[in-house]
Amino acid sequence: PTKKHTVMIVDDEPVNLLLFSGLLSKYYKIIEAENGEIALNYITKMKHPEDIALVISDQRMPKMTGIELFKHLSQLIPETVRIIVTGYMDYDAVIASINDAQIYRFMTKPIEREDFILTVQRAIEHYETKLELNHYINKLETKVDDRTTRLERKNIELKAAYEALKHQSVTDQLTGFFNRHYINEYIDRDIDQSLRAYNNWLLNKSDTIPADADLTFFLIDIDNFKSVNDTYGHSAGDKVLTQICRIIRSWLLYTSPGPRD
Repeated sequence: PTKKHTVMIVDDEPVNLLLFSGLLSKYYKIIEAENGEIALNYITKMKHPEDIALVISDQRMPKMTGIELFKHLSQLIPETVRIIVTGYMDYDAVIASINDAQIYRFMTKPIEREDFILTVQRAIEHYETKLELNHYINKLETKVDDRTTRLERKNIELKAAYEALKHQSVTDQLTGFFNRHYINEYIDRDIDQSLRAYNNWLLNKSDTIPADADLTFFLIDIDNFKSVNDTYGHSAGDKVLTQICRIIRSWLLYTSPGPRD
């Protein structure tokens, strides 16, 4: 069969390495390590350590126990399944391995061949299930992010359309000047702002009058405009209005010193 998954075996007894490798090498890619320290160094130097599907480790080894090794691996390769094999039934070690090392199975020596192979098969299936679940979650999160992005973009478009519609409702289409609806909607706000700036100036007793303390109105009447419409038509009247508004706008925006026309 195609050796799809990688299994690491960690044991300080060569005979056990030989035994486990002999049972599993037909089905999996095998990596051997003589103790936990060697195994940890090997994994940290791997380019893709997450490719290891399963780590089978003896518990009592020099320099680093199996549980200590698995504590490190739970951070480095959290999706990798972990199995402890030991010749000693140490209940404290069992509890520690479940809580801290997050092992999949705790097996005692001597192992039974069929039980060992079946346990490894179930562990590999567990690993595949975890990968499929993570893939599904990532795919779902991507869909959520895409839909959120589209929703945010749509909200921006709706807001822009609303602002454009609102601007159109308070603007004269011919001249571009604000109309009566604009005055009705914003005049109270502008008056409050002007009064607030003026009152703050009085309260602070500053010598400089704030620039926005005054609210100025211009009432402009165009002489004989009706005769323009009556004599030359409304199209000519529209041109006159447009030209006059252009002059008013340029005059209001002109702020440099000197005489004005």
